[in-house]
Order: sequence, then C-alpha cells, then structure tokens
Amino acid sequence: MVTDAGVGWAVATMDLRLCLIGADAILPDGTVLTSPGALTIALVGQRRDLPVYAVTDLWKIMGSVSTELLALNELEDPDGVPEAIEWRAAGYGYRNPLVDVVPGDTLRGLITEAGIIKPTMAGAEARQRYGIDRIQHGTDG
Repeated sequence: MVTDAGVGWAVATMDLRLCLIGADAILPDGTVLTSPGALTIALVGQRRDLPVYAVTDLWKIMGSVSTELLALNELEDPDGVPEAIEWRAAGYGYRNPLVDVVPGDTLRGLITEAGIIKPTMAGAEARQRYGIDRIQHGTDG
C-alpha cells in the first residue's frame, strides 16, 4: 500500500491483510511523522481491524513535534498544487501538509531494530538502546 489518493478506498475495499507505513520520525508514545496519506491508512485500518505497522528506526526518536513544523504543515499549498489557484478564486481554502502525524494508538505495532514492539514502548526501547540523552525535547538529537 502506498500513500496517495485513494488509499482510504483501497484499505476499505481491497482484501488486504496488513499495511505497512514508513516513518520519518517517531515520538516516545509511538506517534510517527510520515508521508501524507499514512494517517488515512492508519485510521481506516483501525476501523476495519486491519493491522497497520510503522517501519522505523528507534534512533529517529524525538521528544515532541515542534511548533514550527506544525505551523509549516498549516501553510496553504506548500508543494504548489496547481488547482489551488482556482480553489482560492472560488473562495475555498486548501491544505497540502508536508507530513502526517499518525498517533501511535492507531497502529498495531512498530517494526524496529528492537523487533516488533507496541507503539507505547517506543520511548523506553529508544532509551534502552540509545540512552536518555538521545531523546531531547523537540529535536531528534
């Protein structure tokens, strides 16, 4: 399954048995920052009781999502969606977020260098492997 238009439909209607998403960063509670569309996969998968796992490395842990990233994610059209010009002229707003923030509780697990772990164990596993200093508030160290 890839993150693109129609992922919700694909997850809801195809005979899938498992979905894997990647992760650019991970928070101690197992929340992942990843490609737009992954949140849809996680939410529809959760609703349909389809296991969704994030594949990530625990060294990608960070203490929190920065307010700068959240603000950047709210900007209109950061990737240059051509249709946005017409939408604005018609009075519509639009968003084209750079990342999806996928809550750990929407995932069945994380596939990491520590094996398959519960999302809630991400912080503890990262601390055990990489030390408490590796998890700095607001950065990925």
